[in-house]
Order: sequence, then C-alpha cells, then structure tokens
Amino acid sequence: MIIDLQIRAAAAADREAIRHVHLRAFADSENQRVAQLALDLWDSQNQTGAHAWVAEAHGQVIGHVAFSPVTAPSLGPAHILAPLGVLPEHHGQGVGVALVRHGLNAVEGALVLVYGDPAYYGRFGFRAEDAVWCMPPYELEHPMGWQARWPIGLAQPAAPVTIRCVPALDDSVLW
Repeated sequence: MIIDLQIRAAAAADREAIRHVHLRAFADSENQRVAQLALDLWDSQNQTGAHAWVAEAHGQVIGHVAFSPVTAPSLGPAHILAPLGVLPEHHGQGVGVALVRHGLNAVEGALVLVYGDPAYYGRFGFRAEDAVWCMPPYELEHPMGWQARWPIGLAQPAAPVTIRCVPALDDSVLW
C-alpha cells in the first residue's frame, strides 16, 4: 500500500492525467477507447450524474475510477463501475482497491454493476450470478465478466431487466 495515497474527487485539472492513466493502464488494443470513455464520462458528469475519483500519490494522479448511473427499471438506484485504471508501476499496491472501495462507499445502498475480471471484482462482493437480473444493453464479448453487487434489502425482480446506460457507455464496441 502506498503510504501517502489520497483518493479525491477528480477535478478539471486532472483531465489529461486521467487520459494518461488509461492510456498506460490498458493494452494498446483498447487503451484509446477506454481513455476516451473516461474523458467522455468526465465531460458529461454534470448532465449524467457520473462520479469520478482519482488516486494521488506524491502529487501525481496514479489511478482513476468512474461510477455512472444506469437506469434499471424497478431496481432503484444503480451504477456501473467503469473504467478503473491504475498506472502499471503502481499495480499491486492497493490503488485500485482503494478507488473501488471509495466509489462503493459513495454509492452505498445502490445496485452496482461491473464488466470486468471476476477474480478481481469478487473481493468486493460482485457476483456473476447476481447480474443475471440485469441485462446489459448489448451482447457481451466476455459474458463471465458481467457482475453485480446487490444491495442488502433489494429484492430481485420477477424477471431480468435491461439496463440503460449514460450516452458515453451506450456503445456496443465497449461491451
């Protein structure tokens, strides 16, 4: 764990640092797309209600996460966690964990969805079997990565519901 790690709301001055994090955190085959998604979510947060946080160490942004609202009929407040990125030289130091936990605390009580590595997100209570009640807006390239963190007290619907995302996430290429 990085000793002086701080998690804070992303600010306008962080825009280029957020882009840089995702360009470095993801493979060349997807880094441009993910970096653009992060910026599009940042640019639209006032209209969509998306939240963005950065991890900072020694005055440098080293990680970023966004939580965006989704519409899930009859399920109440819901968000999708995407994207999450940490500079490669800080992997394994708890930066991503701190960002995810901070975001989950901020949206506590809401259903949270994620499309990512089950081994990583399982530690936060995300489960693929809970996501069957929330159909993604597009067919998934990796269905095993679709997971949900179901809030305590929220009843599962009688039938699966299809979620609707904010415009930046409403792109079949991202799924």
